[in-house]
Amino acid sequence: MKNLVKLLHIAVLVLSASVIMSIFYEGMLLRWFSFVPPLMLAMDASFILATICNLVYFRKRKTLLALNLFSLVMIVIALALEVFGWVYPAEICMVFWSFYILFSYFTMVVKQVWKQSV
Repeated sequence: MKNLVKLLHIAVLVLSASVIMSIFYEGMLLRWFSFVPPLMLAMDASFILATICNLVYFRKRKTLLALNLFSLVMIVIALALEVFGWVYPAEICMVFWSFYILFSYFTMVVKQVWKQSV
């Protein structure tokens, strides 16, 4: 389980960085690319999977459990917005969503690397 969690953290980190770079690149060129939506779906799917695995793996560590519970609440809110068809500024929400995922998983991966090097 430990190796799966580490692999998922790295995958989510790479995918979220790729999504943010892709969105930035689209904004700079003012052009839509067809590879960005599948990349976003891959990031979201890996984020959901990683959150579920983290809830199981980090259940005894209060700080990481709280962070993953917050992520779970965000996932449920995002799914509720989509299911009920409520109107919200999708572009701004996607940017904040992507940056939240990037920063939270960046800190987890850096923490893992830090623990291994010390």
